[in-house]
Amino acid sequence: MHHDQQPQGPLTAHLVSRLESTEALLAEERASNQALSDELLRLRAGGATAAGGGGSSDGYDKDYDSPRPRPNSSAGTPVEGGTERARRQGRAEEERPRPPWQNVLYKRQPYADNHVPGSFLEKLVTNAYVRQPDLRLYVINTFAVTQQISAVTLFLVVFMRTQDGLISVGTMVMVDLLLLFGGYATVFLVSPKRNNAGISGVNGAAPGSLARLKGRIKHEGDDPYGRGGGSGGSGGGGVPLGNDEGASPRTAAGLADGNGLDDLSLSSVSSTLASFFLFLAILRIMAPVLRTLTVSYSDDTIYALAVTLSFLHLAFHDYSYANTSSSGHFQGTLSLNAAIFAAVLLASRLESNEKVFGLVLFALELFAFFPLARREVKRHSLLLHASVTSAMVLPTGLLLYLRHPTLFTAYLGTVVLVTVACPLWLLRVQRYKLRIEGPWDIAHVEAHP
Repeated sequence: MHHDQQPQGPLTAHLVSRLESTEALLAEERASNQALSDELLRLRAGGATAAGGGGSSDGYDKDYDSPRPRPNSSAGTPVEGGTERARRQGRAEEERPRPPWQNVLYKRQPYADNHVPGSFLEKLVTNAYVRQPDLRLYVINTFAVTQQISAVTLFLVVFMRTQDGLISVGTMVMVDLLLLFGGYATVFLVSPKRNNAGISGVNGAAPGSLARLKGRIKHEGDDPYGRGGGSGGSGGGGVPLGNDEGASPRTAAGLADGNGLDDLSLSSVSSTLASFFLFLAILRIMAPVLRTLTVSYSDDTIYALAVTLSFLHLAFHDYSYANTSSSGHFQGTLSLNAAIFAAVLLASRLESNEKVFGLVLFALELFAFFPLARREVKRHSLLLHASVTSAMVLPTGLLLYLRHPTLFTAYLGTVVLVTVACPLWLLRVQRYKLRIEGPWDIAHVEAHP
């Protein structure tokens, strides 16, 4: 830049100097921007050439920081991108044969941690240990429920007939004594006291008397499994009705050693009778108190509570106690308390102390003592168990029909539902039972004697 030669002052010289320096900086900046623009154009041209199959003009590709020679254009081989190379490498690794998978942890294998081999389900087993259902066993196991429903219904019918004056005090006491001694005699016959072994099977026929029981023991003395006697079948027909799990074989070893019927000595019988008569005396003394226990309550309240407690008794009763062969204790404490409470409430509606005494004693026999006898009968003979069920259903239905035909229809429908319909329904749904087992399960160790 040329300027006219004029005398300049200090300020003018300073401004000119600043202007010249500014023009120089602008020129350098324009040169730098031009260089950056040229470099950017060169990089764009090189990337487009590499994508189209050719190289850049100066021998560099997109990654200009790492120079590499241009591919030979005469060979005609295109330059592949990183994604395509990785895809081909992965395909090659998949096509490469791999060693078979082993179920071990100490080897490094070319498989994922959650790898599932194709042979995983080859050892799948379904319903291997599921037993085929038997309708007879289902029906027999419902007898405990039917008996308990019949016991509750029978008690309610007896209460209604006693309140109506159709059952006298003498008849009530006589029935109580017959039931008590009959139940005790049944337990005495079918469940002799055992030490290590006794008559605990359930496939034997029901003996009609003590002599028949001893005769069957005599015939089966040589064969502890009851195969040599003529009465070893179910009901004398030779067809077993099934055996509960855990039941020991029928053997007469305990009876032969003096651990059977001979152990029920007169001393034990007399002790039991003494305790029973003491209980009767206490109950007779408490009868006036029980009769006036709910005098301030209305009949509707008492009847509603009694029905509610009866349903509570049926809902929480220990039905497994009668259906199991193993030794155990009765667990239906809540059920028993509900039944006795309902009996006391209903007995308080009667007009005499003797009727209160007879009804409460009848309730104790049905709800406290009768389950014990039923258990021993079931353990001894299924045929006798079915006979007891019939002996309860028929009189209960007859008395209920004479008192209230509508309630008889409801009772009969309930018995059919429990004894027939429910086993058939359970047998039908067994087809949908699916138990899956395989090598992933815990091994079952078989115990050998």
